[in-house]
Amino acid sequence: MAVPTKMKRTDIENIIKLGEGQECEFKRSVSAGLGKEMCAMANAIGGRILIGVEDNGSIVGIGNHNRAKSEVQDIARNMAPPLRVKIKSVGDVLVVEIPESADKPHSVGGKHYLREGANSQLMNRDELREFFFREGLLYFDEMPNRKFSFPWHVASDTYRRFVRASGIPDDLKQENVLSNLKVLQKGEMTNAGALIFGARGSDFLISATITCALFQGTDKVKVLDQKIYDDDLFTNYNSAMTYLLAHLDTEYIIGITRINRLELPETALREALLNAIAHRSYRSTANIQIYIFKDRVEIVNPGGLVAGLKKEDLGHKSMPRNPLLFSLMHRMRLVENIGSGYKRINDAMTGYGFDVPLIEANADWFSITFHRPPKTKAQAQKRKKTERVPGEKTSEKTSEKTSEKILRAIAKNKHITIAELAEIAGIAPRSIERNIQKLQVQGLLRRIGPDKGGHWEVIDDK
Repeated sequence: MAVPTKMKRTDIENIIKLGEGQECEFKRSVSAGLGKEMCAMANAIGGRILIGVEDNGSIVGIGNHNRAKSEVQDIARNMAPPLRVKIKSVGDVLVVEIPESADKPHSVGGKHYLREGANSQLMNRDELREFFFREGLLYFDEMPNRKFSFPWHVASDTYRRFVRASGIPDDLKQENVLSNLKVLQKGEMTNAGALIFGARGSDFLISATITCALFQGTDKVKVLDQKIYDDDLFTNYNSAMTYLLAHLDTEYIIGITRINRLELPETALREALLNAIAHRSYRSTANIQIYIFKDRVEIVNPGGLVAGLKKEDLGHKSMPRNPLLFSLMHRMRLVENIGSGYKRINDAMTGYGFDVPLIEANADWFSITFHRPPKTKAQAQKRKKTERVPGEKTSEKTSEKTSEKILRAIAKNKHITIAELAEIAGIAPRSIERNIQKLQVQGLLRRIGPDKGGHWEVIDDK
């Protein structure tokens, strides 16, 4: 709560009645310990210090306010980095207002402090390291992975798939490519590089797996099926999506043309899974979990919202936890602009006529829940008549036909646009982009030149 522009004695008395806490500290005078309190509040959420007030709340006041203000300013200026504070005289009490600093962490006398409740704690090495991660000042995905030995642990198929999907020429030296992408730094592979280019993620990061589970009812009492995927990041993503498509209902809708429709929008499921992969905390020993219940699908990942981001911000802005990993996934056309994924999820759900998914988050976990459509007896009979089939097989057949249409169209016109391909194939532009990405990974299609001004080329292996 900000200090009013014109505070009165009654305002001070009301603040004192609340007592000391996370955002308030009482000081009898400008003592040697004042810098510690100012530093701790600036590193947390800010607060105020009332100078001239005893610990028990008794107002004793201070004498020379100008001198005291000068001493407080000197303490603030001598912090590393310097801290800007506001100081007001209210009667015989000096009020020091400390903002949550954008330049955190601050230190005083070479030591870092953090406000926890009514106490200002000295941070040890581990706590300081955790602070840096939590505040987004240090990125785990950019740190070197000591278990990864370059070039021995680079899997040739994962590297080849990446350069094809990213449109990188095959004849460039591997070391130069990885160095320019910042995933290989001083001969050491980063954690992001280990996830993308290693053959098995858990060899380098113990939690780099995805667990998929199918339950009988609406709780976890009886497990019908469970799979743990432990390959490279891209393979884990594809395997987890295949699991979802195989265990959700897909029906053929018979009309002028026969349409297959997954019970939940595939676009929304893909975006939710990719967001979990891109933005999870890889420092956690927990992995990504996908739960399929009778009434819902839950995708859960370790690591809550990044500091400074609120649930209402999702779909509008983003503060990535793993910016290097995100950039690699963006090059592979797995993800689009940061912060846009949740808008596409909500648009896909409302386009299906469903409510937007439920999002829950705390300091350690993030989950997104899709409610499956209810199945009445009449709906079940209708599905039976319309040849309900497993989603995985339907998806594969549809994908094959779409891929053939895309390749034929590009063979005729190498400058064809995504919109034109979407019209030809009869599907959404986003689905065309996913199919193109798969064709690049399979080595059947390559991009020559940039997105603007370049063209497509069908690869003939014969």
